[in-house]
Amino acid sequence: MPPFSGSLRGRTVFSECGVAGTLSFRKLMTYDEIISGLRALEDRDFGDNVPDQLYRLTEALMELPSPERAIPELFAVMERFPDAELGTPGPLVHTLERINYVEELVASLRRRPTPHAVWMVNRI
Repeated sequence: MPPFSGSLRGRTVFSECGVAGTLSFRKLMTYDEIISGLRALEDRDFGDNVPDQLYRLTEALMELPSPERAIPELFAVMERFPDAELGTPGPLVHTLERINYVEELVASLRRRPTPHAVWMVNRI
């Protein structure tokens, strides 16, 4: 059996090991949509758990070229919600640690030190 056979978009396909499944496609978020989503977060979005929207936004960001453009916006979320449940370490830290963030971490600590940002220093 070839590596993939069949057709796409909700139809049956076969993987290399012969397992049948379906493929679905989703629209990638744009950089502007991700930034708008980060800026739209409010206190009420944070409860005892990290908001699902924060996971979706950070995952979408990492699918785009040059995710480092959003580093200031990711730190801005930490600064706006210093007491919010952001995870341990959570989607913001995991995303930042996948890109070069140290310079902006220092700037964030100078603007408004937050527990999460201080914790990130200890992870370096």
